[in-house]
Amino acid sequence: MTEHTNARGSLPQPVQEKDILCLGYLQRVFALLGSLHLCGCERDKAGNRRLFYDDYVKLVLVYIWNPAIRSMRDLLHAVTLPKVAKALGVKRFSAGSFSESVTSFEPELLLPIVAQLAGELTPTASDPRLGQVKDALTLVDGTVLTGLTRLAKAACPAAAGAEIAPTRYNTSRDGLAMHGWRLHTQFDLKTFSVHRLDRTGARNAGAAREHNVLHDHLEPDRCYVCDGGYADHKLFDAITDIGSSYVIRSADNAVFNVREERLLSQEALDAGIVRDAIVELPGAKHPVRRLEIQVTPHPRRTRQGVKLVDRLILTTPVPELPEAAERVP
Repeated sequence: MTEHTNARGSLPQPVQEKDILCLGYLQRVFALLGSLHLCGCERDKAGNRRLFYDDYVKLVLVYIWNPAIRSMRDLLHAVTLPKVAKALGVKRFSAGSFSESVTSFEPELLLPIVAQLAGELTPTASDPRLGQVKDALTLVDGTVLTGLTRLAKAACPAAAGAEIAPTRYNTSRDGLAMHGWRLHTQFDLKTFSVHRLDRTGARNAGAAREHNVLHDHLEPDRCYVCDGGYADHKLFDAITDIGSSYVIRSADNAVFNVREERLLSQEALDAGIVRDAIVELPGAKHPVRRLEIQVTPHPRRTRQGVKLVDRLILTTPVPELPEAAERVP
């Protein structure tokens, strides 16, 4: 958290009670945090700790849900406001104790609480055609967090013998190294909640590459829906072997051998499908199904620059999805 100034260069006005939102919703979460209270107090031999783990989580949640709180000064002031103080039950604390809390409290202890909250979610209405997919639809993607550049750079310096730190992912126009974290998210479409979240350095390479992270955390009975960054033959095989399915976008220049071209039904043609084939991928154990769908031309960035794309190419396991074509006699 840093201080921000207004257009005239002076410090902004202190946060007021009317600026603090969502306390009613957050109190439902606060009620679940009691088990965290004494966690991380092992080093407090003097017994004078004033900021506990549950307090720290409450403060972080209030900060995240309230854009009006832009700095540590704002957060310290918010705790003194009667309405906020009553909702949080947090005593005044020092900036030093708040900063030190990052290393004192174990993030994994939050997982049961997150799981409990996720279990209270009710499924949302969905397209009835999705009922034909027997596995749990799981949307997968990776996102780089760029707002914690200095923290990422300090936390993960380049290892001995390594030229690039794992958090470095790009270079700015002025030649400075850009650092960050990458969050690898699995989102369950039925419950409309995050099923799994993994954090790595921002550099999309090695063990932190998106398809490698997913490969290491596969589960049976899921249908993984991913973009082209996950189009990896080993990942396709691993998903099939574990008893799940996938719908993954592939590049138009992917190499494959056609095993069978399938005659498109009228229903498939009406859906915009222009090709349905069973193909073999070099080095892969299992054949895959390649669907090519005509779409409205749109620009797409590639390593060679921006090009116009008018086909969406999807790769799936052979037997998993409903038939989009009739087998050629």
